[in-house]
Amino acid sequence: MRSLLTSWAAVLLYATTTASAQNTSSQDATEFALIYGYPLLAFQKASADRVQQFGVNELAYARALSNATARQVVKPNADTLYGNVIYDLSQDDIAITVPEIPDGDFCLFSFYDPYGDNWANIGTGNSAGAGEYRLRIRRTDYGVESAKDMSGSDVNYINSPSLHGILLIRWLVNSTNLDAVHAHQDATKVEGVPKENRSLSGTSLSMFNWNLGNSTPAEHVLNLLAQFAPSNAPEDTEDAERVDATLAEAGIVSGTYGATDADLSAANTSALKTAASDTSSSLTSLNNGWTTLQTNKTGDFGTNYGIRAAIASSGYLMLKAPNAVYPSWSNSSGEQIALAGAPNLNLGPDESYIYTFSGKPPLKTAGFWSLTAYGADNYFIDTPQNVYALGDRSNITYPSGDRVYGSDGTEDGVFQILIQPADVTPPANWTSNWLPGPPGGGNMSALLRWYGAEEALLDGSYQYPVVTKQAAFTSGGENGTNGTSDQSAPFDGGANAGFGGSVLAAVLTVASLGLAAFL
Repeated sequence: MRSLLTSWAAVLLYATTTASAQNTSSQDATEFALIYGYPLLAFQKASADRVQQFGVNELAYARALSNATARQVVKPNADTLYGNVIYDLSQDDIAITVPEIPDGDFCLFSFYDPYGDNWANIGTGNSAGAGEYRLRIRRTDYGVESAKDMSGSDVNYINSPSLHGILLIRWLVNSTNLDAVHAHQDATKVEGVPKENRSLSGTSLSMFNWNLGNSTPAEHVLNLLAQFAPSNAPEDTEDAERVDATLAEAGIVSGTYGATDADLSAANTSALKTAASDTSSSLTSLNNGWTTLQTNKTGDFGTNYGIRAAIASSGYLMLKAPNAVYPSWSNSSGEQIALAGAPNLNLGPDESYIYTFSGKPPLKTAGFWSLTAYGADNYFIDTPQNVYALGDRSNITYPSGDRVYGSDGTEDGVFQILIQPADVTPPANWTSNWLPGPPGGGNMSALLRWYGAEEALLDGSYQYPVVTKQAAFTSGGENGTNGTSDQSAPFDGGANAGFGGSVLAAVLTVASLGLAAFL
């Protein structure tokens, strides 16, 4: 009976999606295609040069943390050493060696399709860990599985729902483990091996046309999508029929895009507004002006294509919660949010922001957190201090002067982080808690990241930082001491807190969607 019901459900689904596609105008279909395909601009930014210069299935590692001179990606973190592989399963499977991850260390091997869906993770906080793996194409039952290979031997498979994608590796670095992390990097192996199933193939990335001439950004997206769609179907297989039919109505058929009667400019405008609206309606309000995406819509987006497009604008390769959570803060005056790609803080030359934490953020074993400052260009701010982030591995202190993350780790309570211009030196009691902003002030953003978040960070039961703005703290001034600032009332969050639809629509542009940001 269950199989019969399943069969009837499949028939009804097919009939429904086919009818829906037939009733979709070319205008609506083109809007959908743009929403669906926008993340491919970020994939091109992250991978095209690598593919053209070095080919695919090659492991590249950073050996030092990013600094203010780095321009490879916007909004880099200052916490982890990245490694990445642009994978292509058209000709080969890939053998991957994941080294042992020491207790207390944080490392994730994260797998993404070209659209930025985080469909699998190996490492800290996940059931799959060190071992030998085989990455292969398998459009259903994707993820990590232990099974038998064709000879009957035990093997760990990583089943990819897409022919192409990115493996992004994050190793947390602290003050003592850089040499050890380098050794772990050296022990990581990636190698092409003969495919188990030659029938599951497609077009190699080396054959893709990345330079599409003088096309508009929207046309560029549609041409990229035409090349990717045949080999990189929707992660949700039940949506594949609808997606294919809608793309066909938009002019994307058999690997090519042909213009329809749709108004491309109007479709593009509608697509951006829809992405903003979808994201705004998928928020969880926390407290103190902080919001976050609903946890079931982070990283692995399913059929939430509008959210996927919005996140790709400045957070391409987002991790699934609770592997990482990226809360956003905004005030009632509508200052723009950090993750939307635009500055959310306007720092005057003699002003400061204070983030007052209610206590240590609750994290899982080996989890970590950071608050990172970016300039108006979304890169690290070039300052004499060369301090780009503060967090649980920093020497931040309580008002008493004791370290928040001291040797015994038992003390807990209120502590603060100060953001003020790099050329305005605060009193000595603030030095360890000072995150320098742009010299002379200016527009900037501050992005809070939780890796390995406990439930209290997801449901708002943890009291998020209160953000206040006041005069800068100076060595000779009387601006209070760490932990006692009460000069101004906190911004209250208000109606525009978080991913406000009008705010996001203003900053979510085709240009920003062409950037790549590894969160």
